[in-house]
Amino acid sequence: MKCPNCLFDNLDSSSFCAKCGKPFSYARNGIGATESLPKKKRKASKKSSARKPSIKKTSTTTKKRSESTKRKPKNEMRTVPLKKMSPKEGDTRDRKNILKGVEITPLDNVIYEGAEKEDGPIPMASENGSSSPQLEPLATANAELPKVLWPELQSQIRIEELVSDAQEKTELREEAPPKRSLQDRVQSLRPFARFLSMIRNLAPKGPFKPLTRRFFYIGAALLAGTAVWIALVKPLVLDRARASKTPAHPVLAVMNFVNNTNQDRFEPWSKALPFALATHLSHSSDIHVLSPERVFSALQGSVLWEQDRASYSRSDLKELAAMTNADLILIGSLADNGGSIQIETAVKRTKDGNDLFEDSRAVSSESEILAHAGSLAQRIDEELNTSRTENGPVGHNNNGVVNSPIPDAYKQYVQGQWQFWQKQYRGSILAYESALELDPEFAQAYVEMGKAYAALGYLSRAAKHYQAALERIDRLTEEERLQVQGELYRLSEKTLLIAQDIYLRLLEISPDDPRTRVHLGELYTRLGLWDKAARTYELSIVKQVETPDIYLGQSMNYALQGDYKLAQETISSNIQELPDFAFFRMQLAWIHLMQGDFSAALGELERGYALHPFYALIRMKGDVLLLSEDLISASSEYGKLLLDEEPIVRLWGNQRLAKLFLLQGKFKQAREQLSLGLKEAEANKERGWSYRFYLDLARLSLERGNPRRALLECDSAWDIAMQGETREFPRQVLFLRGLAYLALRRINEAEKTAGLLKSLCEKGPGQDRMRSYLLLKGRIEMSRRNFVQAIEYIRQSVELLPLEGPPVWEQNDHALYYDALAEAFYARGDPGRAYEELNKLRALSTGRLGFGDLYARTFYKQAKISEEKLFPETAAKLYAKFLFFWGEGDPGSSDLSDARLRLRAIQGQFP
Repeated sequence: MKCPNCLFDNLDSSSFCAKCGKPFSYARNGIGATESLPKKKRKASKKSSARKPSIKKTSTTTKKRSESTKRKPKNEMRTVPLKKMSPKEGDTRDRKNILKGVEITPLDNVIYEGAEKEDGPIPMASENGSSSPQLEPLATANAELPKVLWPELQSQIRIEELVSDAQEKTELREEAPPKRSLQDRVQSLRPFARFLSMIRNLAPKGPFKPLTRRFFYIGAALLAGTAVWIALVKPLVLDRARASKTPAHPVLAVMNFVNNTNQDRFEPWSKALPFALATHLSHSSDIHVLSPERVFSALQGSVLWEQDRASYSRSDLKELAAMTNADLILIGSLADNGGSIQIETAVKRTKDGNDLFEDSRAVSSESEILAHAGSLAQRIDEELNTSRTENGPVGHNNNGVVNSPIPDAYKQYVQGQWQFWQKQYRGSILAYESALELDPEFAQAYVEMGKAYAALGYLSRAAKHYQAALERIDRLTEEERLQVQGELYRLSEKTLLIAQDIYLRLLEISPDDPRTRVHLGELYTRLGLWDKAARTYELSIVKQVETPDIYLGQSMNYALQGDYKLAQETISSNIQELPDFAFFRMQLAWIHLMQGDFSAALGELERGYALHPFYALIRMKGDVLLLSEDLISASSEYGKLLLDEEPIVRLWGNQRLAKLFLLQGKFKQAREQLSLGLKEAEANKERGWSYRFYLDLARLSLERGNPRRALLECDSAWDIAMQGETREFPRQVLFLRGLAYLALRRINEAEKTAGLLKSLCEKGPGQDRMRSYLLLKGRIEMSRRNFVQAIEYIRQSVELLPLEGPPVWEQNDHALYYDALAEAFYARGDPGRAYEELNKLRALSTGRLGFGDLYARTFYKQAKISEEKLFPETAAKLYAKFLFFWGEGDPGSSDLSDARLRLRAIQGQFP
């Protein structure tokens, strides 16, 4: 049994730890074991645990945290739940692991019961008896993946190997002690200050005891110095030592081999052979192997990458060690040996250049090259006195071949990998397709093709390729299978909690895998678990498994909490080491955008585009120009997206141009762009994009006073969601449907839709999703002219708004809420409060990006209020600003014609 205070293995059954001496209690099999607490606190914990099932929580501190974050007490009851728990029991956003063998039900089974269309209720039962049509039962972790992405909604899930109690203990053992901020350390000195003050009052007084008083103050000074050392200096020294700590095991960097055969057909093997060796060695328990991707990222563009590996000098090796943190380097070459291929391999120390391993072997065919990789890796493994894990090396299947037994297929696969690392995603897809033509059962090729499609933005295609890989599960190891499932489940809001469990399991298998830590940090950020996300990123840096994505995720985590200064510092402190990483520039541009510094944002985007001309930088540049009201330049940037050969880029162009036309009051042109985008999405079978376009069309129909058409478009979006083709729960569909019913004055149908929306908002992680239900309820109360209740509903929805996120986030719907609250205040007869809420809408950045019509109308509404308050000059300026946006808008708009008349009237009064 381990002591909960110091994690020391106590072999006896006493109630005191043999190492730290602190008391603790045992419980059979570790179930119900708690930390030592005072009796009063222990009784209180028992009372609270009797009222509701307890979920294990751990207190976390981060290196740098926002001021709003609260510190949890150290002596907090830690218990292990004894029964199955659903998210309704406790907070799903801080859910811990459950005992092995217990089923996880992260979401309820039925969500659409009672939903209705205009032509009648939606059928709720299918042939297989599930609660929704066309949906299959949820697969387990060991079974094939269902064909849709809604598995958790149909039946309970059982992922036995992902939810063991040892998982939490492993996480506690591997993590370094949490760091304390300087402010926390200074706060810890306050008790000592009070103690010294008390000592001073007790000090000997009087003229006859100067010597006694001197020794007394010397002792007090020593005591104060000791307190300062313990609270401030010692933690700083330990933090620096921990940060500079090198990995416990030697780090091996695998370099590309040199092709000395003068034959182009062996050039792919200069990459494929070392790639196979790295794959074989990657799970050695006593050595840390740098993947070819990390070596490529570290050395790309340097002289060392172009130089002949065999000619590395001692200074070259030291420079390589500084760039990669590698202790060992594996190099090799291919040479022509009279009809056979001579493979030379060596492992050197980067410290002194001495050889630790040498091998030379001649092979007669390309198939023998691939087979040679396995035996060579085993010899290197034995020579370096490393041991294997029980599951064997990554990439092995039951036949002992690396991923594919066909040499040409494997060469194409590695070629695709290299192109992917250079962000040539379309070229990598073509290489993977060539590999699959040669070996249709090549599971890992499906996985990597899914990643390439995801990088381009084709999430539906990515999901299908991940599913195809899982259908060939016999060609995947346990770790590879978990990685595929993690990639798939993290795509959808509906399966984020399952993805979290999978990545925790992956950390047990491979604690130093940077991809797993990046994905886990991203999940915590999406769930709003800021402390967990920060701890995940900081632990990666301490363990020296950081990648550029680690710093991007860390910066994003700070920015979404509103700490833009710390977010910017995180990127700026690492941009010198990776000056060619364009996405650092994009992240900085977003941080500047959120602070209203448009010129700085545009400068960073220009620098990023010069490094890597990726379409996301063009799209974001257009967004910044739109928000800074440079509409002509924004239109030019969005137009570039329409000229791209990639269909997904053209979809972004259609969507962004529609948003620009909304801001200008050009609703017909906005509908044209959305319709073109819908046709493009349907042609490319990107149903997720079709869903978005239907939602935008429905809102546009409501804006133009055609609620019946909006209902039809909502039904089309709903059908796509029912087929499992959306990443999020279709809350927005029900919200727009409810607004359409209100426009038709069918309040009873709107109430039923609100009830269904409420049940849907309760699903999934993140309770802030309730805001759409509260907003719809507020709109319903406004239609009943119950303005006081309407304001209360909408005010609660505004309180649930998160901070504005990147321009591509779908949660950036803040303008809807401030506009509704302003309307409610104005209808109640409080134009002053309405004016204030409209000011909040005008101050938004990305939160108004998709609602340009509402943003433009704020000036019109504020102008009317100013005119009512007898401020005609202010009203004239606001009317002119509104006409700046809508001056060339569609004719026939009542707001447009009214604004022109009112402006002329004011100008007539004040010529």
